Amino acid sequence: MNFLSKHYEKIVLALFLLVFVFSLVYLIVVFSKSTEITEADLRVRPEGSEYELIFDEAGNENVPEDEKPKYAVLKELGNEPIWKKSQKRDKNDEIATDLLIPFVAARCQGCHKIIPSISYTKKKCPLCNAVLDAIKEKPQDDGSGDTDGDGMSDVYEAAHGLNLRNPGDKWEDLDADGFPNFTEFKAKTKPNDAKSHPPLADRLKLLRFVRKRLMIKLVNVQTNGEKDKSKWIVHVKLRKKRKWRLVFKNIGDNLTLDSKGLEVYEIKDVIYKMKEVFDKNLGQPMPKNFSVIILQNAMDKSDKPIRVRIGRAIYANKVVSVLEDTLTTKRFAVKEGGHFTVGNVATGRETYTIVSLNRKRKIKDSSVVVENKKGEKFTIESKSKLEKILEAANVDATKTRKAAPAPGMMEDPAMLDRRGGRSRRRMPNRKKTPFDPMMPPAR
Repeated sequence: MNFLSKHYEKIVLALFLLVFVFSLVYLIVVFSKSTEITEADLRVRPEGSEYELIFDEAGNENVPEDEKPKYAVLKELGNEPIWKKSQKRDKNDEIATDLLIPFVAARCQGCHKIIPSISYTKKKCPLCNAVLDAIKEKPQDDGSGDTDGDGMSDVYEAAHGLNLRNPGDKWEDLDADGFPNFTEFKAKTKPNDAKSHPPLADRLKLLRFVRKRLMIKLVNVQTNGEKDKSKWIVHVKLRKKRKWRLVFKNIGDNLTLDSKGLEVYEIKDVIYKMKEVFDKNLGQPMPKNFSVIILQNAMDKSDKPIRVRIGRAIYANKVVSVLEDTLTTKRFAVKEGGHFTVGNVATGRETYTIVSLNRKRKIKDSSVVVENKKGEKFTIESKSKLEKILEAANVDATKTRKAAPAPGMMEDPAMLDRRGGRSRRRMPNRKKTPFDPMMPPAR
């Protein structure tokens, strides 16, 4: 017992060594036997190769007599059909299927369950007894090649990167030029090229007609007792750089009303008139100046003269048409005969001239005729041509855009909003003055 307790580690080590020796001997024996395996031992016999067919010189099977019954059965198996033909169990049944052969079916218009299509000929659902309308078969392709039935041919869609099996791309705008793919298909333009599109005038709509406010205010007419009008002094306030400045002019002098020098008016005549008016505060009649000056447009001699009274707001004679691009919401304030440019670098720019105005009492009945450089004329109404197309197709215009550009501002810096003040987006921190410019609608 003392021997085991003293030498148990050596005994365990000796046992492990003995196991190792036996394992090594076993591996040597296995490797020695593996060298005796031949190629024939590794071949896999094909299934059914227990027998061998023997053929005579004519190619017929030369089978021993005792094996002929077995080969006869094998021949007959190849002649019999695997599946028997589906037959009606009851001759009066209108539908016959073995659950492997499909039959023509449709969805019920009432319960929305799958029913045999023959039920539509009876006009009654066998499940819910709902009245069924006749099935309208989809017409076969007549050669036009419109797989998804969106109105655009497969050749056109494949040539311009559209999906031949997606009818939803009909009203999408692939090149973000504002015109849906179907609209460009009708116009025979390229829906994947932003510079190839219908006329940009189709995106324009008429917002309103206005008369531009002239930044001038007549303050006083000073005669100094002279009868010669050329010696009279006209006190006029002009608005420049957001401030009113008093200037003194005589008959025949010019008044420049804008910083670009495009609005120049000449003082053609002065009419001095004083009249007594009863003053309620003082309780007695007081003299009041009702003088008038006559201005003539120095840049356009065909324009009619304008009468300017003391303390009255003055507006130009010519009516300004306010147009808007439905894609960018950019506005253009242009008078008759004026030019404006639509578009950008991506879509290309097109210049139009306002040829004539058709002003009615309601803006929805009014229109503007514009002309491009090619001499083509377009009529712009309160709804753009593009909006009318989308409304007729019951399509939301905002969903046709890939990415709507940032809203633009009106071209004319003097154009103001209809509520009587300048746009807050142009001058966000500006304080209104008692005499703030405004542009009421033309009458």
